Amino acid sequence: MNVPIRQSYLDLVKRNLQAMDQVMFLTRIIYIGEYRCTSEELRQKMKNVMDHLANDHSDSPATGLLLVYQQYFIHILEATEEIIFRHFRLIYADGAMQIDLGRVICLPPYHHVYQSVSMEEVLSHLGEKVPQCLPESAVLEFLLKVDTPVLKDVEEYLELYMKVPQIDFYNDKIWPPTCDFVPYDILDGNVPRRDVIMLNQQSQQQQRHH
Repeated sequence: MNVPIRQSYLDLVKRNLQAMDQVMFLTRIIYIGEYRCTSEELRQKMKNVMDHLANDHSDSPATGLLLVYQQYFIHILEATEEIIFRHFRLIYADGAMQIDLGRVICLPPYHHVYQSVSMEEVLSHLGEKVPQCLPESAVLEFLLKVDTPVLKDVEEYLELYMKVPQIDFYNDKIWPPTCDFVPYDILDGNVPRRDVIMLNQQSQQQQRHH
């Protein structure tokens, strides 16, 4: 009997990228926030951050659209997850690129973008439909003040990526253990340790045959 060829997760990723004619997966993320500096300073520092990423990671292009209101802003960013993470680190890092921000939250991201959006095309159509299609500042104010676990702060987003969580597996809390580790008849009597190991191996072999 011919043994079927097993595909790894990497094989599936390569096949999906080839089907989309891409070399990497893109993520589209929208984050909104409050800024305390001037609007011109916000635009300039965001531009500096994007230019810095483009120079240091020319093989991973990032595109975006920044909408600046009187007190709030919306930033649409399309890039790999690593570039998005570095982008957030730069706007909060100490130094020339640090931006004086209030609360900044992330909307649910869109993973594995099939095709990157042409920002020039977006801007050409945006001018015809403004202001009907743009969110009002009252909506941004409401989202920034609402308390919900769905909308995470960018600082919390960074913490999730920088810290390894301590995971308690459900199987570790089950008693008695599953039969994969302990045979059914282990508690029937006083069984020597070497016999327990042998019974355990026999039980696993029987389950494989079934």
